[in-house]
Amino acid sequence: MQIAEYGCHGEERGVPQALIVDDDDADRFRLIRMCRKAGLGFDFHEAESLSKMRAAMDTRRFDIAFLDYRLGIDSGQEALAALRAHPLQRAAIAIMVTSVDHHDVVIEAMRNGCDDYLVKEELGLDAILRAVATSFERRVIRVRRGESIARRADLEERIRRLGSGLAPEMEAVLQQLFGRVSAATLQEDAGPWRRDHHDMTEMCLNGLTALSEIEEVCRSMSEPDCAKALRIAEGAV
Repeated sequence: MQIAEYGCHGEERGVPQALIVDDDDADRFRLIRMCRKAGLGFDFHEAESLSKMRAAMDTRRFDIAFLDYRLGIDSGQEALAALRAHPLQRAAIAIMVTSVDHHDVVIEAMRNGCDDYLVKEELGLDAILRAVATSFERRVIRVRRGESIARRADLEERIRRLGSGLAPEMEAVLQQLFGRVSAATLQEDAGPWRRDHHDMTEMCLNGLTALSEIEEVCRSMSEPDCAKALRIAEGAV
């Protein structure tokens, strides 16, 4: 893939935006050159310090950021924290670039939300492609997991509302209706409506039973129970 040169508005053309954060000019140049050889079609932007990185993050959304573990008086961990905290960059891929004798840096970075890492002494085409591919895969998994958690939270909230808000109101209405229907059924002049009254009575009883089951399920609120409660609610409402 052809790489857009500096100064082109690649973000507007849908070209992935990459940020290289390293205080060493030679290391930045080497990483960009290796990425280009690997065929990565990014628009590259450089920052030699944490302050320059912050300024760059204010100007555009980056798809991926390569963060050197040592940035003069600053550190790659600080750069990672700044990336994750920036409102425009929370979805950006983060790859830490470290030295072979700094495995502790890698462990800490991965715990703090880094997607993958590169070792300077082992930098090559295969290593870059592996890190980028693995990072995107992990990002997809995290997004799916986040969506799953969000769906579960929404499901639990719906059940809580049904159990704590709607259910008592519906129960009161059904109880009143049940009383009226039962009274009407006992009247001698119910005539041809007696069958319908019996049907309505059965519906009310089923509704009250379902609401009781929903309230019981809401007390535990485990994930399988949430799905069970929704099925009950759909049948009752």
